[in-house]
Amino acid sequence: MSLLSSSYLQWPAQRQERAIPLRPLRQRPQFLEIILLMGLVAMPIARLFQFTLTATSIKKAPVTVLDIIVLLLTISYILRCFRESTIPFFRQRFPDLIILFTAWAIISLLYNSGYFGLDHSRLIFSGLYLARWFEYSVFYFVGLLVGRNWIFTKTAMTFLLMGQFLFAGFGIIQSIFLPNFAFILHPHAIAYIDYDVQGHRLVSTILDPNVAAAYITIGALLCLAMYLSGMKKYIYLFLIFLTALIMTLSRGGVLGFIVGAGILTIRPRLSRRKTFIIIAMAAALILAMLPWLLPIMIHRNRLTISDPSAQSRIHDWRLAERIIVANPVLGVGFNTFGFVMKRYTSQVVGNSSFGLAGDLLLFPVLTGIPGFCIYLAILWRVRQDCNFIIGLAQSRYLTGLANGIIAVLCAAVTSALFCNVLTYPEIAGTLFCLWGLAGGLADQGRRARSLAPHPSAARI
Repeated sequence: MSLLSSSYLQWPAQRQERAIPLRPLRQRPQFLEIILLMGLVAMPIARLFQFTLTATSIKKAPVTVLDIIVLLLTISYILRCFRESTIPFFRQRFPDLIILFTAWAIISLLYNSGYFGLDHSRLIFSGLYLARWFEYSVFYFVGLLVGRNWIFTKTAMTFLLMGQFLFAGFGIIQSIFLPNFAFILHPHAIAYIDYDVQGHRLVSTILDPNVAAAYITIGALLCLAMYLSGMKKYIYLFLIFLTALIMTLSRGGVLGFIVGAGILTIRPRLSRRKTFIIIAMAAALILAMLPWLLPIMIHRNRLTISDPSAQSRIHDWRLAERIIVANPVLGVGFNTFGFVMKRYTSQVVGNSSFGLAGDLLLFPVLTGIPGFCIYLAILWRVRQDCNFIIGLAQSRYLTGLANGIIAVLCAAVTSALFCNVLTYPEIAGTLFCLWGLAGGLADQGRRARSLAPHPSAARI
């Protein structure tokens, strides 16, 4: 008997089935759920439709269609919380760790604006990026709210994979027929300042192969986990995602996928036999694409770490070390890096001056070691939620989903050492949504266990 239904939480007790009605779960998607589904589908294409809200001499602050959807999602979420007499942005009657991280980032930004002498316009500019990061975290809080209904969780995952399938499918076509796609869309862009020259690498609608690889990796690992948990239909989506991932020629993205797939091979309740089948299929796919891939990789010097791209990452890692040592407690302030980096290195023009090649290191640089520890605590809690779901789940779907989210988490952290993944709006929103859905399911499971006559009787 499945113990979490659309309207009841159930468990067997003393050889009888009891159904204790908890908080009614909505059968039909309401406005909040509809906006969430719209956001998941629009996630990969939102950057194509944007306008500039404010700008400095170094960087623009654009507003995309997704930003508008997220604003509507935030308003709807707050109204839903008031209607249900719950406190927004709280989890289990306590402020969430995301609130704690945001508060620390605000303190860091305000302190460093005075320390580095930033004027009001630069303070507002940096504050807008922090506000957008927090705004995108609403995907997490909405996920906590709607994730208690596992039926809607399946619907949300369907829309998420639908958007990623469209992104990957168009990316494959773009890689073959539309080289240097960013300059087709933006013919007046300056090469290596606004966009890099990518040739036939897959960039799709995100226009960056490394970020595109990280986004595709999310779908690939989720489908792989579903297949390994016993749902064979996900193998076809997985192969499409794997093909698209290889066409990005992103070393960081491929490494992140390898780490995530390796995690799945040791996760509980997944098929080991199917793991070997996947390895064989992936090897066959790579061999089939090798005649097309090898000349491009040799031409772009992707087989070594002596190319300018790899050397710039090594330089950024060393730069991050110097800044963290100099500012260990409060960092340099959220999104102030482009304004203060001339104190630590030569000035860089363009969008790249505000970031490092790897935003996992960007967190301790911008918010100090305490802010970085808070962020790691957020990631650790996601792992705990997923493990809790796996321990209670009777459904193959929930088992695959929880294992997939853990694999995606490990892959994202790995890729974040090489490119901006965790702070990129589209990927951050996707990750927040997955983490929130896992948290909602875990909270519902904990409630079931607290009400069950025996902890071992509670199942999802």
